[in-house]
Amino acid sequence: MTRLNLTGKLAIAMILAAAGCRQAVPAASPAASAAVPKTMSVSSEYRVERDLPYYPAGFQISGDADYAAERCKLDIYMPNNIKEPLPVLIFFHGGGLSRGNKSFPRGHLGLPADIIIVTPNYRLSGPRAKCPDYLNDAAAAAAWTIRNIGKYGGDPEKVFVSGHSAGGYLSAMIGLDPRWMKGHGLDPRKCFAGVLPVSGQMSTHFRIMIERGQAGQTVIDEFAPIYHASANTPPIVLFCGQSDIEFKARVAENQFFHDVLTQLKKNRKTKIFQLNGFTHGSVVYPAAYLTRQEIKKILLQKKTAEKSKIQKTAGARKKGKAAN
Repeated sequence: MTRLNLTGKLAIAMILAAAGCRQAVPAASPAASAAVPKTMSVSSEYRVERDLPYYPAGFQISGDADYAAERCKLDIYMPNNIKEPLPVLIFFHGGGLSRGNKSFPRGHLGLPADIIIVTPNYRLSGPRAKCPDYLNDAAAAAAWTIRNIGKYGGDPEKVFVSGHSAGGYLSAMIGLDPRWMKGHGLDPRKCFAGVLPVSGQMSTHFRIMIERGQAGQTVIDEFAPIYHASANTPPIVLFCGQSDIEFKARVAENQFFHDVLTQLKKNRKTKIFQLNGFTHGSVVYPAAYLTRQEIKKILLQKKTAEKSKIQKTAGARKKGKAAN
């Protein structure tokens, strides 16, 4: 585990200063740890396409189709000057699967000029939606992005999926459990460049347990990201806050998920950041900055691996010709 010992306003000031920000965002207090992050207005350097429906016409939608028509839309944040296809980050909002709206947590930090950000809504658990409606929605939003982001300057080969809290849970589920993307003819092991959940629940989500009438119980079944741990995944980067001010057992769950992946499944593409000094609500701010850095590292590693593969193939062909 990578532990960053950061505390409060000073820590966020340092992180945002490193990102080129002029003004820091205050850390949330433990009492506000479950708050849904707020976002600021978009700068003139970005343009936004809002409320794009992501279910294809005629698609067989689970549950309440009218509710899906209301909620299943996404926004795309694009830099004005795109010179080449950019990496894409799909970010699902938090709110316990029962509240919240599409957003990207940046406080006063401007959106990065080298990434396109997609923020989907999904149906919320309640009278009009139950599991697996929101999982189907998350997969549909990701599939739409992969197939359409090229029109907006994004690279469909460089699509990353993330989210905070409930959104982190959704990103982990569609990134590891193949059945959700399979419904759209896609394989998460191939269509996602990386999965980067922020303080996501890695056991079966507590909202699903409430829907089952089993509130307060902890279960690991097919609706738990841990259940789908394997060696063959996209690169995974986990973020969580300080254990004593985070959601109860959230850090332990993420650490356990990391250990299952790396030690039991021998997954070499997984890492975890514990950001000490941050609550469940405030950890999303440094994680948003670190996500950008991790995306760069993952893409560089991929490029280096591809270059090495080409060189080895060329070398083998050269040796073969010399032998003949």
